[in-house]
Amino acid sequence: MSFEQVAARYTSRSCSRTDCDCVDEDNRSGKQFNCVSCGYALNADLNAAKNIGLKFLETLPASRTCLSGKATSQLALVSGTLTPTGSFSRMD
Repeated sequence: MSFEQVAARYTSRSCSRTDCDCVDEDNRSGKQFNCVSCGYALNADLNAAKNIGLKFLETLPASRTCLSGKATSQLALVSGTLTPTGSFSRMD
């Protein structure tokens, strides 16, 4: 297993939807994340984990890329699976 360190700065204030680039301290209120721009809402820790996962996916080699130019890998999180396009399959 390998590890990669990524910056966690603003991950709890940034919207994890890849079509929204809103970073605002008002996005987070306690344990809840509610984007003031697009209305996306979920648990604040899950939102931050998705942002960290997306930052990690950006560090992967782009030798195999999708149309967005990002790596085509998937990232397995305890809470589910995250793709470079930001789609998330939740583990139940």
